Amino acid sequence: MKKVILFIVSIVVLYIVSIFALPSVSSYIWDKIGLTNFNSWVIQVRDEVNEFFSSFDVIWKYKDTKDSALEIKQSVEVQVQDTKQKIEEIQIKVEETGKAIEQTKDSINQTVNTINELWTSISNIVPGSGTVQATATGKVQ
Repeated sequence: MKKVILFIVSIVVLYIVSIFALPSVSSYIWDKIGLTNFNSWVIQVRDEVNEFFSSFDVIWKYKDTKDSALEIKQSVEVQVQDTKQKIEEIQIKVEETGKAIEQTKDSINQTVNTINELWTSISNIVPGSGTVQATATGKVQ
């Protein structure tokens, strides 16, 4: 049984090798056996496989993929740089706004202090005006 299976496998292997090495010989043999259509189909498949591998340009595909990756990398770098600049601009605006708020708070406190001093001096000059000072006191925080 093993010898029969081994014989069949060896015939198949010899047939496949003959198609690639000597297609005219394999065609002649299969014509004599009567399997011309099968042999023609196998040779056509072999030719299509050869055509695919011979026309497939691996180096071009590699270069194209590499170029695409470089373009994506450059695009991401530009976007990261733009985002970084925008964040820095926002930080500057926040700092400027904080300074402006602090200056406004100081100005309001100075105005309240000046009003308190004014009411104090008015109450010293005009008796009975000290009740107004209690509503004008306080500091902005």
